Amino acid sequence: MNAAFGPVRFFSIDGAHDLEHVRNDRDVAVATLHEKGIIAFDDYCSPEWPDVTLAIFELLADESEAGFDILAVSRKKAYVCRKRYVDDYAEAIRSAPVFANGLVRSASFKGRRVPFAYESYGAIVKQKLNDQLGRGVFSAL
Repeated sequence: MNAAFGPVRFFSIDGAHDLEHVRNDRDVAVATLHEKGIIAFDDYCSPEWPDVTLAIFELLADESEAGFDILAVSRKKAYVCRKRYVDDYAEAIRSAPVFANGLVRSASFKGRRVPFAYESYGAIVKQKLNDQLGRGVFSAL
């Protein structure tokens, strides 16, 4: 995929929900992801689909700086990126003027605060990240 299209900036995983398939989708996402890319996992923490959350936590188990971490969550999604970019993305979300009215809250995850946005604001988050971090961030969308 990278040879044909270049690295993926935003990879959304919303497919089969059994562990084998989620792991496969996750591994394809990681292998094709741009250095500053984001992976969105649908059905995060869903009681109907616990294997999705397990596959995410497996990805987060790498404690090295090269590993991944959650940068934001919503009611049904977890957004992850490489650890070295988590703070930049999270700050871009938190500082977006559209969220000044408290529509983005924070949740505790592994000892730090991560933005929690309502599902309907995903497009706004994407737009604000483009504005804050440069238009090319989501050029693949």
